[in-house]
Amino acid sequence: MMNIEELTSIKTGSNDASEVSEKFYEELYSKADILYFVLDESFKIVTGNIVTEEILGYERSKIAGKNFPDLVIEGQRDSIKKDLKICAERGYLKDREYKLQGINNNKIAVLINGLTVKDKNGTTRIRLFIKDITLQYKLKKQRDLVLFTSSTSNYLDSKEFNKEIINRLQKSLICSGVQFFSRKSDDSYVIIERWDPSLSLSIATDTFRKVGTEEIERFIQEFQTSIVCERTKYGSVWIENIDDFIEENGQDLDQRIQNFIRNFKSVSITPVLVKGIEKGYILAYNTIEEAFDEDEIVFIESISSGLVKESGGAEVSYSENKFNNSDLLSVFHVPYIGICMLEDGKIIKANKWMCSFLNANEGSLEGRNLIEFIDNEFHSAIKQISASANTGEFVSVDDLIVITDNGDQKKVKVTATQLSANGTVKELWYFVSREERERIQRTLLQARKMESLGMLAGGIIHDFNNQLACILGFSSMLSEEISPDNPYYDDIRQITVTAEKATELTSRLMAHTQGTSYIVDDLDVNQLVKEVAGILSRTLEKSISIRAQMSPELDKIKGDASKIQQAILQVALNARDAMTDGGKIIFKTRNLFLGQDNPWLKYGGKPGKYIQIEITDTGRGMSKDIKEKLLKSPSSDPSKESDKGMGISIVKEILEEHGGFLSIFSQQQKGTVVKIHLPVKKSEKTNNPAFDGGEELILGKETVLLVDGEKVFRETARKMLTRYGYKVISAESKAEALAIYKKYINRIDLIIMDMFMPGMEIEKIINVIKKMNRKVKIITTSETAKETLDNSRIKEFISGYVQKPFQVRPLLTEVRSVLNA
Repeated sequence: MMNIEELTSIKTGSNDASEVSEKFYEELYSKADILYFVLDESFKIVTGNIVTEEILGYERSKIAGKNFPDLVIEGQRDSIKKDLKICAERGYLKDREYKLQGINNNKIAVLINGLTVKDKNGTTRIRLFIKDITLQYKLKKQRDLVLFTSSTSNYLDSKEFNKEIINRLQKSLICSGVQFFSRKSDDSYVIIERWDPSLSLSIATDTFRKVGTEEIERFIQEFQTSIVCERTKYGSVWIENIDDFIEENGQDLDQRIQNFIRNFKSVSITPVLVKGIEKGYILAYNTIEEAFDEDEIVFIESISSGLVKESGGAEVSYSENKFNNSDLLSVFHVPYIGICMLEDGKIIKANKWMCSFLNANEGSLEGRNLIEFIDNEFHSAIKQISASANTGEFVSVDDLIVITDNGDQKKVKVTATQLSANGTVKELWYFVSREERERIQRTLLQARKMESLGMLAGGIIHDFNNQLACILGFSSMLSEEISPDNPYYDDIRQITVTAEKATELTSRLMAHTQGTSYIVDDLDVNQLVKEVAGILSRTLEKSISIRAQMSPELDKIKGDASKIQQAILQVALNARDAMTDGGKIIFKTRNLFLGQDNPWLKYGGKPGKYIQIEITDTGRGMSKDIKEKLLKSPSSDPSKESDKGMGISIVKEILEEHGGFLSIFSQQQKGTVVKIHLPVKKSEKTNNPAFDGGEELILGKETVLLVDGEKVFRETARKMLTRYGYKVISAESKAEALAIYKKYINRIDLIIMDMFMPGMEIEKIINVIKKMNRKVKIITTSETAKETLDNSRIKEFISGYVQKPFQVRPLLTEVRSVLNA
């Protein structure tokens, strides 16, 4: 555990930063999926954390000594050297965007921050904190491409337009290359392409020209019908590993095409359709496996419709009916941005946000001149924006003053773009209110603060859970090794039971912060109500008294402890808000049986056994109309709630997940009674697995590959397994696990793997392992309930499951069961 002085030395960059502190940094940023490098004064890498290995593919032991600028793509290396020099001189580097190149030639968009410190020997070091922003980068490039497509098609000739689209598409996908095969009237193809500058693929166009149209068609047809390819409902196909396609279809392909596509791992083909007829294809390539996902393929499909279909043919512009289709109309539903379409200076369509900040009724702006809403001082600015839109330039004006229908003045940011249709020109204008922009910025700032607080809390909970895991694991081992008549047996059992309860609390908190489930088979709802009552007693005003009347014989249920407690707390907070002058909140629980004719079934219940949680307040109550609206409105529509019912939609959604329902009884000025009903399901648990007793645990001799990023879990499980005869090979990352399994595939009998380690997704690593050995046996582990596995796509490939923290009997029982199967 680090002390305050060590943490302070890290923060201030003092000369006393220790090796322990450096290790702390590596582990801390690994948990946050942040690449962390330490560089010397010549910008050589001294060390990197585990995330650098998982994202870039370099082994940590081999990355030391490399020049960091060499990890940056070639065109940005001079720039990163300048930034590192600035960091060394100034002491820090802030929010610099670059692209790193992995060992497999994959490109990763990153945001780099740096800090210059001195180590304990007084040597200058540069710490780099690097966030992978590839997804954000792609989304930004894709957004820019959509805007470019809609705003420039009317003034670029077809060849220039197509070429620019393909260039931008390759950059937005961060892929190795993109080709557009445009079919001409004689059925031959014009090929437009864009390749990553780092690749030597100048033979690409020549390959497809030499093989001719017939071979190209055969290749595309084989690709579109291949059983190893993924596909969308609109006809796009893609493959995660091109070797699988060649293995299946190689005998039907021209050797030259085979040789060319072997340069890549992932390939996609998207048809370019005009009225349902294929007029060409977009081919995208990448040198790494599983480079494309369905969202990216769908994006390519959306762009394909904007491409000119024949090189040198007529320009494609928006026809009149396209102004009414869903694609263009969806632009008008963008939130917070006022959008209007103009023709000859008059508004022909405006969205609700435009109407809102002009204080106009929807539909009342059509036919009016835009200029009448603009302050006289800015009339020339409006003309300048319109003129710039005609040339395809993007000119915006900040703090332009608009005058609303009721005479108010508001400051807005304005820009415009132009569309052409049937010889007429239409302009699309965008207005963003400064007041709304500042409000959104404040909201985002607050959200970031809450996110930071949640991350901090989640990290503390996670670390505390790790300490409990150690206590629980070793106490369960002790309980197996001493007899029940030993004088210390009950003491050890008490340690285990207490650690189990504490672990359950932290697991529920982790599930809540991570948005996952924590399903308990025999959930004690009385305990959840007591915890809520305790929280309220300590935090609410003293004018509000809390009482709890629990049924001692309340049935146990199966449910998500975190979500059910959230529902109880939400109703209680509503009760608090209804009692501005103080009052009482009373909790009651009881068992309940609903017969076929019970009137409560109208609230959504089914006949059977329930537990009921009744929450009564002495507040202002609510009217019959409001109560009926709350009960009838769908749980996904919180807009239909009023002040008393704020948050009831969350409660209803949680209850629906559990097969329960809600009833409300209220009278104005007398209070409200909310009753939560949850069905009683027969528990699948029959005893405490930690003290199952009786049967002696069977010794093993097999070899197990244990994969977990947390040292405490690895060490605990390793000692449990080795103590009972198993041979264990440990790995702290999925990349390390793959390397070990590949090396010792014939010796490893079983893999035990954490489902939620950082780095490669569990589905991908299992797919890779299955390709090496289809009969491999895998047990997954996680700190959440087994339902997480049941709801995942990997369920059919998994042989078993063990919930963490590990206890010796459940772990060894599952291991033996899987190995014997």
